[in-house]
Amino acid sequence: MAWWICVLGWAGAATPEAFEADGQWGLRAPDGTVLVTPRYAVMSGVTSEGIVAAAGEGGWVWLDASGAVVARPFVFDNGADPFVEGRARVVDDIGRVGFIDVAGQAVVHTRWVHAERFVGGVAAVCAEGRRVPDGEHTRLEGCAWGLVDRVGTVLVPPTLPSVEAARAAGADSTSSWARHTLTLEPRALTDRPADGTVFVAPGSTRQAAAYTHYVLDRRSIDAVVGGLPTSPVAVEVEVWSERVEVRTPTDPRLPAPSGGFELTVREGRVVGAVGPSPDRSAEAASDPE
Repeated sequence: MAWWICVLGWAGAATPEAFEADGQWGLRAPDGTVLVTPRYAVMSGVTSEGIVAAAGEGGWVWLDASGAVVARPFVFDNGADPFVEGRARVVDDIGRVGFIDVAGQAVVHTRWVHAERFVGGVAAVCAEGRRVPDGEHTRLEGCAWGLVDRVGTVLVPPTLPSVEAARAAGADSTSSWARHTLTLEPRALTDRPADGTVFVAPGSTRQAAAYTHYVLDRRSIDAVVGGLPTSPVAVEVEVWSERVEVRTPTDPRLPAPSGGFELTVREGRVVGAVGPSPDRSAEAASDPE
């Protein structure tokens, strides 16, 4: 059980939390230290990396834990555009659209007239068009559509007449993404509503030099499994991003192998159910290769 706690500790340091005082919202550390004094009318959930959307006199902004503005959200339905697949739309001073990650870093630069939310690791983007008034809203005219991946690489040049045409043209670009069978074990799941993801940290009762964690799109789990599972279930996961990090455990009672632990983080979505799984180590089932 100690190793289970240790592995979960690699997810990152404790994140700040929003709090209200006299009708205004601010940000504080888990120990109660005030990081951002209450001065905003609204605050959304804090992401796993500690940024938060807040609305004040100047409109909506994304703030870091120091209170600095890191980006301006694309406003959707009177609020900051939510994170989907770990990405949220933002705008620059002239209304061009891009994306940030849950740490507030620009991952798709604000160069597009419009961008749809990410679906399956890709987003449809509009170039050469314009927004025109349409009652209380606006609509797009003259868009040329293409596709970008999660770091802004253009997969399909923006030359097509519709989102559907761009996605059809991009089918070959995404068909080679790796797939893995993963056991979703309830105790291994951490829901991250502000990120739009679920963190999966398969556990182990043994010391190991390498682990694999997953960050999965929450909507895909809901669609395939019907919500977070209450018993182990095996699913097929499509992985569109993978990185390898070296970490040390957060539990000081446990010795670290020389050089630390190798941690592979795979981001993706659930694309199908394989079936119920026995209640055994999710780690072994998650990474059979």
